[in-house]
Amino acid sequence: MLRHWYQKLRKAWGLASPENPTPGPTPARRLELIAEAVRRAHLSPTPRDNFAATKIVATCALRSGCPAWWLQFGDGSYLHGMDEKTGLPVRLAGDRVDDALSRQVAGHNAAVRAFINEHGLPWNSRLPWLREVYAPGTYFDRAAARSAPYRLEVGGPFISSPDGATEIGLVGEQRETGEKSSLILRSTRICPELPIRLPFPFHPIFAAQADQIFPRLPALPKRGHDWSQTPVERTVSLWTYEPYRDKEFVWGPKGSELIFFRFRNHRWLEEEKASLPPGDHEGLKETFAVFDLTLPAWLRNARLNVPAQ
Repeated sequence: MLRHWYQKLRKAWGLASPENPTPGPTPARRLELIAEAVRRAHLSPTPRDNFAATKIVATCALRSGCPAWWLQFGDGSYLHGMDEKTGLPVRLAGDRVDDALSRQVAGHNAAVRAFINEHGLPWNSRLPWLREVYAPGTYFDRAAARSAPYRLEVGGPFISSPDGATEIGLVGEQRETGEKSSLILRSTRICPELPIRLPFPFHPIFAAQADQIFPRLPALPKRGHDWSQTPVERTVSLWTYEPYRDKEFVWGPKGSELIFFRFRNHRWLEEEKASLPPGDHEGLKETFAVFDLTLPAWLRNARLNVPAQ
């Protein structure tokens, strides 16, 4: 059954094979196919298979150009910090720790280490700009001193990046709790959206076919890589920063694919100031954040160190 499923998908996708020697899809399309493979192959292995199966699939995904991140246990599934040694984001893998999940996390991280040893740091490493990521307010103030930051207004004009590859705007919608705003990105630098959130239970039979299902790219992507010839549009949640009334940004250092935001005047500032501890007032007045354009995702600035083993 699985063999029939695998052959059917390869034929439908038009991937190169001895029977079909024509070139396969473009790099961006291949990443979309990876996402489809993950959705269709969500089969549960036994716990003892988790390390090997997850490592194989993660290795093949990285060779196909997927972004890399480390995994650590914690409540949530978002990027909660940056690894100081590699400049890669660290994603939380949930706080329900059991043997099966531990093996999946270990298998994923082992694949990332092996990839770095073989190919060097993945394209989404931000190692040269960790100083700026760890202190976004300092970078923002320095950039704002050279030229005025860009201010985002709901319904206002889109703002273009210096290289013309990206545009940013702000849209709003009315809800029962008031107006809620979101970022709109239009860029050729956005990596195709992938619902791959390893650890992920992969069946060993699927893992055995992973090197063919996840074709290697002719050349691995580099920073500044255009994932599409025409801009891709994404709507991005402002997350915990949405309630701030004033939203400003500056473009990050050249080549970093980072955007630095300053948020001011939280809606709670006047309404609940009396009930908040004094130390919380400053955070409601002003806070800073870093956004990775290519992922696209918010980068938390926690300093983390992923163990070597």
